[in-house]
Amino acid sequence: SSTGYFVGALTLEEADRTGDRDARRAGYERAAAAFERSLELNPHSASTHARLGDAYRRLDRPEDARAMYDASLAMDEGQWRAHFGLAELAAAAGDVPQALVHVRAGVGGQEEADLTEGGAVGMLAYDAGGGLHYERMRKVKDEREQPEVVAHRVADVAVLVAETDPEEAISLLDFALDLNPDATRILIQRGLVLGPRLQRWDAALSDFIRSHELQPEPQVLMLVAGCEEKLGRPDRALAFYRRSLQRDPSLEVARRNVQRLERELGLVPPGDAEDGDAGPAGPAD
Repeated sequence: SSTGYFVGALTLEEADRTGDRDARRAGYERAAAAFERSLELNPHSASTHARLGDAYRRLDRPEDARAMYDASLAMDEGQWRAHFGLAELAAAAGDVPQALVHVRAGVGGQEEADLTEGGAVGMLAYDAGGGLHYERMRKVKDEREQPEVVAHRVADVAVLVAETDPEEAISLLDFALDLNPDATRILIQRGLVLGPRLQRWDAALSDFIRSHELQPEPQVLMLVAGCEEKLGRPDRALAFYRRSLQRDPSLEVARRNVQRLERELGLVPPGDAEDGDAGPAGPAD
């Protein structure tokens, strides 16, 4: 049963990193099948129920996911994965207070966790040879040593909470960044709440710039450019759009915004610019 659990965990992680939508869903289905097989052999595993709930949630089966999380907590009321899963389901349904209850329980449960998945996953990957990429999986640590695990789960809940309570979402994202200050994805997530939802463009700009300093990405430069436009600095926005286009010439939205701003700033005659305006390519209102 433990082999099925760890195969499912590896498959779920791999699917999360897959860019192709169909391949990602197929990975989630394989992970769910592995967890289901594991539960046939060991139906009393709280962690396997929680993991299966995660797979079902990714497969857009919220009721099945909820059933697995509830079963997990019936076996272990501190099972942190189940609490975070229920937090995301509650936030998606607009129940922010219930989401926060489960976030707090999930954080506390993770701090008390006694699983050492890293060692078991590493051994499984070694036994399986190249098929499970031992060189990557041997680096997995005990999750208690990885505050970024909790940080990203909290941030995932925050993104859903932002739909109904952006201020509360910022509080959650602040907490996530306290745990993992250099998480570029969380910085971007906070910037997207600060800017479009709360109109705090200076603060959003700071988060996008910090994210780009940590991990330079042309798409983040476009977010910086969008903030600069919102702050009434079209010349600075133009410079950032140009930089993003230099880094990635395939960014057609950046190209159109360069043309638009050059025309608006009088840098080229209107007749010399290509047709088509993209509008600001950064955070939308």
